[in-house]
Amino acid sequence: MAKHKKTIDFSLKIIAYLFGMFILFPNKVKPYLILLLFLITCFSYKKSNLKLLLNKGLPLFFLFLMYLLSLLYSCQIDTGINLILRMTPLFILPYSFCVIGIANNKLFFSNFKKTFIISLVIYTILIFIYLYKLNCLFGINNLNYGYSYIANEFYGINDHPIYISSYFCIGLLIIIYEKNINKYFSFFAFLTILFGLIILSRKGSIIAFLISIIYYLFFNKNQLFKALLIFSSILLLIFSIPEINNRFFELANTEKTLNTSTGIRQIIWKNALELTAKSKFFGFGVGDVQNELDKKYSEKHLFLLEKDEYNAHNQYIQIMLTIGYVGLFLFIMTLVYFTFILHREKNYFGVSVLIFFYILFNTESYLERQNGIIFFSLMFSLLNYSEEMKENRFNFPLVNRVIKFLLP
Repeated sequence: MAKHKKTIDFSLKIIAYLFGMFILFPNKVKPYLILLLFLITCFSYKKSNLKLLLNKGLPLFFLFLMYLLSLLYSCQIDTGINLILRMTPLFILPYSFCVIGIANNKLFFSNFKKTFIISLVIYTILIFIYLYKLNCLFGINNLNYGYSYIANEFYGINDHPIYISSYFCIGLLIIIYEKNINKYFSFFAFLTILFGLIILSRKGSIIAFLISIIYYLFFNKNQLFKALLIFSSILLLIFSIPEINNRFFELANTEKTLNTSTGIRQIIWKNALELTAKSKFFGFGVGDVQNELDKKYSEKHLFLLEKDEYNAHNQYIQIMLTIGYVGLFLFIMTLVYFTFILHREKNYFGVSVLIFFYILFNTESYLERQNGIIFFSLMFSLLNYSEEMKENRFNFPLVNRVIKFLLP
């Protein structure tokens, strides 16, 4: 029995390291990490209490269930099924971490964080080497030229800069809050990852990160110098690189144009919000949203947006188009409640992470891509089943009544 437990613990440790190296794996490999974790939990641990599982994973379960039910009124069934399969981590990861249990989760999170930081440092160095080889660091080619290669040709990894930047931001938050990392390595890693974040110049990620830092400072007033140093370093780097500087000055331009990323988003948001009047209470369904957006683009002669099948570039609008006003309201309420509980338990790191995602959701349909779904589900689950959590801390009376009715 002891040998069996040792084997299971070792397997879980390897899985934690693999998830920590998430950013270094090609997109096609990442879903297999989810499958591997799921298989280990299914065959190596006792099944979880369903009440605990539903209470603690409610926001993600709810979103997955609503999307699944929306298949019933979707016309594009094949598209909808593909999206539902892509969203299965919203169910699998909370389930797996609930089954693993808090003690094993603590060890998993510890091993994940260390490996994740090292992987981010490696990834950042690879980005600089790659941009140097493309002659993008010294003015021969501009950074926009390099971004397209990072998204499509980057050593076979091929992740979008938006998602890469979100990994960088979470890594920086881990370094800020984590006390068990060597201070010299912590300083080196922070500066390296920060440079990587700035060079990718994703405005939404940087702004979301700065807002999450404000929350950190509010409850750690003795860290004012550290926070000011972070802010000043980011601003200095932004204003010292003309190409990045220009991307941020786009924010001051209210003109709706297809020539800038900010202008494109303004156009998309306007058209997507107009569509929400048609989607109303239950949305268009998971399979039909993109088709409705493309038709809207076509009506407005926005053929470039139609050709490239731009999503809503706002997670809240995307959810509203998919499962309607009711779905968005309930999803937000469960997330707000979850954040309130984390704050009450003084898990400031957890709240900072969620604040980052909530702000980023305003500029990206983050949960439309497999990488975003996996990463958000992973962080949500690790926070939800962390050491500080009490078994009954999520006590939704309505959910408990439904469970009691279904499972007498």
